[in-house]
Amino acid sequence: GTQGDTIHRNWQYLLAEMQRLGGGAVQPGYLSINQGEADRNMAPGAWLAQAGEWMQDRFGVYQTTFGGYPRLAVFQAGHVANTSGSAWACKTDMLDLCELYGGIFLAPMHQFRVGPDGVHALWHDHFLAADTGAWVLAEIEAGRDMPLLRPQAQRDGNVITLRYDLRPDEQLRRLATKYPTPEPHWGYEVEGATVTDVQQIGACVHRLTCTAPPTAVRYALQQRNMTGQDWSGHRGEVATTLTAPSMHFPGETLTREAPGWRIAL
Repeated sequence: GTQGDTIHRNWQYLLAEMQRLGGGAVQPGYLSINQGEADRNMAPGAWLAQAGEWMQDRFGVYQTTFGGYPRLAVFQAGHVANTSGSAWACKTDMLDLCELYGGIFLAPMHQFRVGPDGVHALWHDHFLAADTGAWVLAEIEAGRDMPLLRPQAQRDGNVITLRYDLRPDEQLRRLATKYPTPEPHWGYEVEGATVTDVQQIGACVHRLTCTAPPTAVRYALQQRNMTGQDWSGHRGEVATTLTAPSMHFPGETLTREAPGWRIAL
């Protein structure tokens, strides 16, 4: 059944029915968000502000209906084949939203293949994304943290040091064979200079050498048109050693990969 004439009212009705049928004992678990491809041209902070308003609205309904809030779970959207001509500040905003609301980061959608429309993931990879999200939530519920793979950056002249927050049982690694052609410098780029070398130092540090002191560093935010290929224009090879078996596809392995981000220096 439906109630009212808007999607929002239908959603409110369905939540109320869920609580009624559950005898008032239903508690919200997770609120997942995977949106943003259409917002590629928004100014920095604009997507975050609008998403924050949406979150407050949703949380208000959850509080009224269930007496509590779900935990936010975020996929980073923006995995389109043609990423040229847009700054994609919304992708950094998605990470900020996750941290602002104490959310759980599930996966960047650029780690999954793009379908023939150049925007949405292949059906097979939609299931892989769902598997990856379920794996992350299972780890969290088992008391094993899954820190957001956005590093702290420090510049010293022409050198940038990126330090990732990892679990004690994982370390960084490169997915060098993920794409038909390897990405230059793992998918790292800088502004105001060019990356000439990337070195991994220990388990959690990447050191980038550049041609001049850069003004910003970014990852998996390339601007290019890769229409007709299986992967997003945004590509990166930074992952960790944590893996899990796919639930939907026996023999396939789920990976924990870094999202796209930009950090001013």
